[in-house]
Amino acid sequence: MSEKKILDNSPVSGIAVPIAIVLVGALIIWGVTQMLSSGRNHKDLVNELHSKTFGNRWVAAYELSKYIASSSIPDSDIPWVVENLGEVYIKASNDPKTRNFVVMALGGIDSPLGIPYLVQAVDDSDREVGFHAIVALGKITMSSEQKSEVSWDKIAQKISSEDQGVSQVAIIALTQHEIKEFNDEIRKRLQSDNLILKYTAAQALVALSQNRPEQIIEEIIVLKENEKLNSAQVESLKLNLINALQKNGDSQSKKWLEKLSLDKNIKISTKAIQFLNLLKK
Repeated sequence: MSEKKILDNSPVSGIAVPIAIVLVGALIIWGVTQMLSSGRNHKDLVNELHSKTFGNRWVAAYELSKYIASSSIPDSDIPWVVENLGEVYIKASNDPKTRNFVVMALGGIDSPLGIPYLVQAVDDSDREVGFHAIVALGKITMSSEQKSEVSWDKIAQKISSEDQGVSQVAIIALTQHEIKEFNDEIRKRLQSDNLILKYTAAQALVALSQNRPEQIIEEIIVLKENEKLNSAQVESLKLNLINALQKNGDSQSKKWLEKLSLDKNIKISTKAIQFLNLLKK
């Protein structure tokens, strides 16, 4: 048998292409990792975002968002960083990936200076960019005066979105900043077939309104893992409900917290007991 025939029948020849694919993939990952671990600071990354010669601008935007999440930018540099990120967002009209990471970076900075850019990004043509803009607005710390300058109606319009994820984060953002003008829109979502959205709306009304959906609150309290909700989702829903209940502190809230304090999940019961003790002081 010829050497060529032996190679053709060898099991080694059958894995030659997969190995090549793995090696190429590994080289790509190594190259991107090198780009993401080059020791550049926030000024370097912002300047790189502006560079016309930088082909993968989104990588710099991604690294900047990671840098902001793990490092503290000096307060004196924040206005400069925010202004430049805003400029990059506007210039990246044909680059949704860069716009997305810019929005995430603005949210991570937690500066009200980024609010105008984030409000603009809420209506971005790319779903992911708009989604993360709403999330970022929900996270940013704002004074009462700064809240009054935000176009919350633009966020409220997203409550009725067919995209249930967008609807959910819009409700959360309004709840986080205690914007109560849109409770009627939130209440409509109590009829949603999506349990996460339905329960998010209920929790928002617990935090924002005296007219609370008691039947749905009782549903959440006794909620168990099922075909629609896994254990992590159930835990998260109950913990979020506890956070909402402690904002009221009335007798009914205490009764619901007492029920949650008996939950078999130790994280849920412990948190409920902690808030009960605070409310009793």
